[in-house]
Amino acid sequence: MVRSFTGAAEKPKKEGEDAAAGDDSGPKPIPKPTIKPGLNRYTWDMHYPGFTEFKGMVLWAAENRGPRALPGQYQVRLTVDGQAQVVPAEVRLDPRVKGVSQADLQKQFDLASQIGAKVSQANDAVLLVRGLRAQIEATLKKTSDPAIRRSAEQLQQKLGAIEGRIYQTQLRSDEDPLNYPIMLNNKLAALASVVEDGEAAPTAQDYTVFGDLSQRLDRELAALDQTLSTDLPPLNTRLAAAHLPPIERKPELAVEQGTAAAASTAEGDDDE
Repeated sequence: MVRSFTGAAEKPKKEGEDAAAGDDSGPKPIPKPTIKPGLNRYTWDMHYPGFTEFKGMVLWAAENRGPRALPGQYQVRLTVDGQAQVVPAEVRLDPRVKGVSQADLQKQFDLASQIGAKVSQANDAVLLVRGLRAQIEATLKKTSDPAIRRSAEQLQQKLGAIEGRIYQTQLRSDEDPLNYPIMLNNKLAALASVVEDGEAAPTAQDYTVFGDLSQRLDRELAALDQTLSTDLPPLNTRLAAAHLPPIERKPELAVEQGTAAAASTAEGDDDE
């Protein structure tokens, strides 16, 4: 399976909705196939799914989409009311592109896939930190014990510092990176855009930058694991003694890619 899309019934537009649709700020929702009677048309952008996304994520010089599918033979499956139809399909290289081999495109696909997986690792860490910090904040509202508060606040600070090195937490809008530098997850996501800019094998610089950013992210992930291994058990011991629930390694829920659009009822599936 490369990609699947679930259809949704079209909702009647409200007054002023067309004007709002022209706003270019914020993430764009993934289009849903229409399911009206008769002929329907859907355009797949030939990309795999993107990386893990969290609420309020702002990216600079990058977008959340997976690597471009390689030229080759595929199948398209349409399922409606439990009935499936499958037809062959071919993804072709733009005939105007010269001097690029299938091996070059495979290298591009492989590196873009590795970068996307690394961005997901970074964003998963952000989700874990946010899930932990939300639990700690709830706990601090339930106790005035100085030992618990001191231990919880120290853990909060350490987690916040790690999150801030992975993602620029000051970002609230598309233009905020002009004032606040992007961090590791955004740098990796921007690198993916560079790697896929055109049909060509990655450059030596692409691999070098990816290696450097990956090592830096791995250090932050190791710091997160070390912090939770050393600071979380003592805090939970104090919480147990005070008959308070423990802080669990429970991440905040990820959001669906392109959730700027409201969820709709699913009725059919398109699979590429």
